[in-house]
Amino acid sequence: MSKRVALYWNDNNIFLEYSFLKNHVVWNKGISFGLFASSYYNIIIYCCIVLSICLIILAWLRTKNKFDAIAWGLIVGGGLSNLWDRWFFGAVLDFICVSFNTWTFPIFNFADISITIGAIILARVLVFKPKKKKVSSNENNKIK
Repeated sequence: MSKRVALYWNDNNIFLEYSFLKNHVVWNKGISFGLFASSYYNIIIYCCIVLSICLIILAWLRTKNKFDAIAWGLIVGGGLSNLWDRWFFGAVLDFICVSFNTWTFPIFNFADISITIGAIILARVLVFKPKKKKVSSNENNKIK
């Protein structure tokens, strides 16, 4: 939906510009930051493989941990959105431009934001995962 709005604005010369944020439509033929732009078919194949693995993990987590399942859902949803663009248009539509003075961050879209948020949620597990308390043999005998 947001990509359609961005295209509509671009086609009708509607430009939103705030102090550090503006809409600027570009078609990204590569992956992150335009890398591997000349490897179209390889990118499609790799995207399909990675999304398939993510869907399998999502299905496995469905009953395990809802918070992680949401994170995987964000990653898969963003990946599917970008894969759709790449499959049907040959490139991913990026349209959010963030800049401060002369510094400009690479242009991105909401699917990229979704993937990033999902990855951050999953990373929190690695950083803040509670350690399991080991049960010693003496405590184990007391339980019985």
